[in-house]
Amino acid sequence: MRLLIGTREGLRDGEGASLGLGGRSIRALAGRPDDAWMVVDGREIWRLKGGRMTVAASAGALSDPALTCVVPGPAGVLIGTEGAYLRELDGAALVPVAGFDEAKGREHWFTPWGGPPATRSLARDDQGALYANVHVGGVLRSDDDGATWQATALDIRADAHQVIAPAGHEGLLLAATARGLADSRDRGDSWEMDATGLDATYARAVALSGSTILLSVARGPGGQDAALYRRSLNGDEPFVRCQDGLPDHFDGNIDTHSLVADGPHAAFAGPDGALYNSADAGRTWTQTLTGLPAVHALAI
Repeated sequence: MRLLIGTREGLRDGEGASLGLGGRSIRALAGRPDDAWMVVDGREIWRLKGGRMTVAASAGALSDPALTCVVPGPAGVLIGTEGAYLRELDGAALVPVAGFDEAKGREHWFTPWGGPPATRSLARDDQGALYANVHVGGVLRSDDDGATWQATALDIRADAHQVIAPAGHEGLLLAATARGLADSRDRGDSWEMDATGLDATYARAVALSGSTILLSVARGPGGQDAALYRRSLNGDEPFVRCQDGLPDHFDGNIDTHSLVADGPHAAFAGPDGALYNSADAGRTWTQTLTGLPAVHALAI
């Protein structure tokens, strides 16, 4: 299993060795360790390919919204921002995605504390559809490479924090929400909520490891009693807490972008500055690194 670790003090590999950008904050990662895109300091997009890192684009004026997330694909690279906007990489420029600005229902997007919403996570499925998770504004889908966007059926008040479209599972979307797991098998046309077995419902991150859903949950935004849970994809059993090799709980959220999986291999960065790995879809865990700067994102 190969990992990239994006921290507030640069990029590291799965062994903890620095790969560069020391002193700079890696806010989001996407792609794979051999070809990854990253948001740096909320102002720049960088690419790591063939062991070489290059800057791909920079936000313009300081008044431009900070960059929050990124997703690559055959049709191009899409970037989310604060204020709930999207940018598309065009050469070395970040171009506004007008269709997202015009999405129906935008006037209802909000945050619980009264600030502007944000594009919190992005995903692309095997068929090329794009998904944008707005906090707070639900999950939107584009079937035309971002030209137009429609809200999926997820209630925006579910307060989604991450959406993923796992490869090899046509139609499947999973979202971590303040009400637990949101699960769609039809590209977001309908959703089912599940908090069965969870000790709390405030979920911040989700991943699919083989046929096992991994979900990070806490009692609220402050991350009280944060823990990781697992459940089979078919949903025939409730969620169970991941305990073997892990602390009883964490004093802070296992956050969006900090939980990843590829087949039976999974990893997450805890708020305790440690990296945890599993080779059996989250049944057992091993602490492999400690003393990391704050981790904002992983790529596997």
